Amino acid sequence: MDWDDKVAAPQPRCAHSGRVLSGGEAVFAALVLRDGTFTRHDYAPEAWPAVDQSQFISWWRRQVPRPDSDPRALTLDGPTLLKLFHDLKNSRERAVQCLAYVLALCLLRMKKVKLLSIDKKAAATGDGGGSDAWLLLEDRSSKDLLRLRDPMMTSNEEAKVQAQLLAIIGPVPPVPPTA
Repeated sequence: MDWDDKVAAPQPRCAHSGRVLSGGEAVFAALVLRDGTFTRHDYAPEAWPAVDQSQFISWWRRQVPRPDSDPRALTLDGPTLLKLFHDLKNSRERAVQCLAYVLALCLLRMKKVKLLSIDKKAAATGDGGGSDAWLLLEDRSSKDLLRLRDPMMTSNEEAKVQAQLLAIIGPVPPVPPTA
């Protein structure tokens, strides 16, 4: 599969009304997977009730960055990542499974989920090659147990998922060198 241009960047306009979104404004952001492309759409609060939310893989509230804010200060908070993860974790689509796995690793690093065990089982391929690895995780806030298959991503898939995640959260400019 060709992964070039598989994630479309968000636009500074409401995807429903076309209204320009202002810096500091609270909006709704939604993730859509259509024709193999992840896209993030932002919606103004007044447009949100009119939007068909069944098309979304996930959605969350966010604030539009202010023009005078430090673009390097972009962070993803734990609750947003956890919601994204819960919305994606049961998908059967390879690209979504890879993204869910990366989100789980981010949540582990943020200590929002706890790794209880890794279960490795031989795959039923008949040739003895390959294996499945399952992560058993615990959501630290709800104490829910989560079982997630390691998709065994290739390095190319890892790079593509990283690009997709960055496109979903928005562009992050490079840090300028210090003198």
